[in-house]
Amino acid sequence: MAEKEMRNFALWDGNGNEIGVFTGKSPRQSALKAANRGLTDIRLRERGTKKVHIFTGERIQIDKPKSAPAWMGDKIWKPQVKKVGVEKLEGFEDRSDKVSGFQISSNPHFFRNWSFCWLFIQWLPSQ
Repeated sequence: MAEKEMRNFALWDGNGNEIGVFTGKSPRQSALKAANRGLTDIRLRERGTKKVHIFTGERIQIDKPKSAPAWMGDKIWKPQVKKVGVEKLEGFEDRSDKVSGFQISSNPHFFRNWSFCWLFIQWLPSQ
């Protein structure tokens, strides 16, 4: 079975501003991470798409499991989320992978080659 890739989900506040990024294999996994921080209204935009996954979340305090280590407290926080739905954005351009108009290369040698060019330019005699 093929391994699922990690995806990035941008957390949106009520005004549509991105206030954080969570990484997970599914939107629910990222929503659980957000709920564990105490967020209740969770809107996650999947990077690279026009989808916004909407969840309601809470965290409840429960007794620690019997298999928990001795150093852990008697109570722990456990996140819970429920998916409300998915919105599709219209007319939205994902600019999360662009820096000042240039596409960031997915080639791992891009930055190494770029730094070589920068060193070469520095080496050239100034005129």
